[in-house]
Amino acid sequence: MKTFSPTKSTLSSPKQPSHVSAEAWSTRIAERYHVRLTAELVDWFDNGLWQLEGFGEYREPIPPADLIEKFPEAIWPGLMPPDFLPVLGNMAGDWLCMRLGPHGKIAEIVQWYHGGGDWLPWGNSLAEAIAFDAASQRLPGPSRRHAIPAEPTRGADAAGDDPLLNWAIHQFPAAIASQVRRVIGGDLQGEELAKELIRSNVAEIAVQSEWVQRLLADPELLKLDSDRDAPERWGVSRNVFNQWLFDIERAPESVRSSLLGTAANKQHWRAAAEHCRRVVEIAPHLAWGWDILGYEAERSGRYAEAAKFFASGLSRSVFTDQSIRLRTHWTAPLAGKFSAARLRAMIEAGQVTKSELTAQIDDSYLDALCAGEDERQELVTEYWLGRSDRSSLAGNFSAAFDEAYAAGWDLGAATLPAYGSVLDRLVELAKDMGDEARAELARTHRHCLRDRLGI
Repeated sequence: MKTFSPTKSTLSSPKQPSHVSAEAWSTRIAERYHVRLTAELVDWFDNGLWQLEGFGEYREPIPPADLIEKFPEAIWPGLMPPDFLPVLGNMAGDWLCMRLGPHGKIAEIVQWYHGGGDWLPWGNSLAEAIAFDAASQRLPGPSRRHAIPAEPTRGADAAGDDPLLNWAIHQFPAAIASQVRRVIGGDLQGEELAKELIRSNVAEIAVQSEWVQRLLADPELLKLDSDRDAPERWGVSRNVFNQWLFDIERAPESVRSSLLGTAANKQHWRAAAEHCRRVVEIAPHLAWGWDILGYEAERSGRYAEAAKFFASGLSRSVFTDQSIRLRTHWTAPLAGKFSAARLRAMIEAGQVTKSELTAQIDDSYLDALCAGEDERQELVTEYWLGRSDRSSLAGNFSAAFDEAYAAGWDLGAATLPAYGSVLDRLVELAKDMGDEARAELARTHRHCLRDRLGI
């Protein structure tokens, strides 16, 4: 569900109350959420970095006093996954969040977009995320954002004075800190900058995302993407037009030459797929890498391979598919996920058979994803809740937790009350696993939902 917005939201971080001491904030947060903060996050909270404002898009830290409240303002209950705890905001409602893994471990730092709930890892550490923010406008991607930043992002001449960036660079191992500073503060652009960031172990997944976008989105295609009247001029729906822009070879040949002109043959699918092979290797929990791998194989006629990729990505959350940036959203009328729509299309075309997919996917799950737009979210939620019930009865609480999580954040729940019941279930399952951290964070999201929306 990518359209829900809570009635009460935070568009900028609240100011720190003057009567609250900053001493040992890391201990208070660790005790509040039973979380194991990394050394850099301990430094962030205990040495007052959160009191500073940076120059990047994500420039305004959340005061720790706000994080330990019963109802943290930065949490968007329902739309925001229940293992996310925001840390740094962009003053427009989007956040860099800690994503909590099992038993209090910080799994990664993710960029979460409030307008649709999409999220993307920006690094294994907050330092990586801040460094990526500093370099992102010079990467090879189309420099698109889901929303227009509230203020202009950092200029190159300001990078050296940014207190948050300076702190971030000092968090890298001494052997590469100077290299990171050189890369971030230098004049490198495009692919050369991307290569250096990856070589320096800075936010590889986010860097690869920008690179793949550039390989598939020529600047001339971007101009067409922003032309609202173009579909009408060509007598097609916006959805058909989006399909053409996703893969220009899907447009009729007579249209391609006149509509796309010199943009023709400037999409590099094979190269994009090679980047996505690396993405699914290091981040198999994200949908977009599997989607691009599957489609590149499908358009090349390697149908068995395509089906394998799509099946691998089928159960990944729709909030990790980067569908707007990669334009895979043209299949939305057909299925809740791009992978489901393409699998169904290949089955109907006889390119693969259901029997070939039996070991990889559950027919009932695929059917739920391909149901009508008015019912698919509810069907998917019911599917995952049923699986969670069975796993719980079998004593497999870890699987039951993951399945209950998917009930809310695979395709998104159909109603706000459904999020309430899913969060209640997650709290209990986390307690059954002895995972106090995920239980407490899910409980906090639940409290926020009740406090703000009365659910």
